[in-house]
Amino acid sequence: MSNWSKYFHNQFWEELREFSSTRIPGHHCEHCKAPQERRCLIDEKFLIQQTQNFRFAWYGVTLYEQGLFTYFREAHERWISHRGSCPLPVENIGMGCLRVVAPRRLLSINDDPQEWMKFVKFWLEETENQFELITSIHPKFFLTS
Repeated sequence: MSNWSKYFHNQFWEELREFSSTRIPGHHCEHCKAPQERRCLIDEKFLIQQTQNFRFAWYGVTLYEQGLFTYFREAHERWISHRGSCPLPVENIGMGCLRVVAPRRLLSINDDPQEWMKFVKFWLEETENQFELITSIHPKFFLTS
């Protein structure tokens, strides 16, 4: 089991639950497409307060979540029933409105490129080995959508 696999399966999900429980937006923006109970507010301090491993893992999960929601709605429901609801990163855009952030907002230019490559390798292996079992979507179809 790789270090990334250990982190992702044994530590990341608990860290994400803890983090998201403290970052619930105080108001309801009806324009934001993320369900109210799944919104997790991030701000400019987010990148420096969280470890890059946490942010990389959340990036990968957010890619799954947003790709499935956008292109494979039935598979998205299977993903949620298997994995549980994943907090969705949202940001304030002014006037009390929120938007779901693009996964790239979870990354920093200062992130270690070598560690990023290790994560990408893990994420692709995880996708190849687990994704179809959970979603019934072949990784090739997901990654090319």
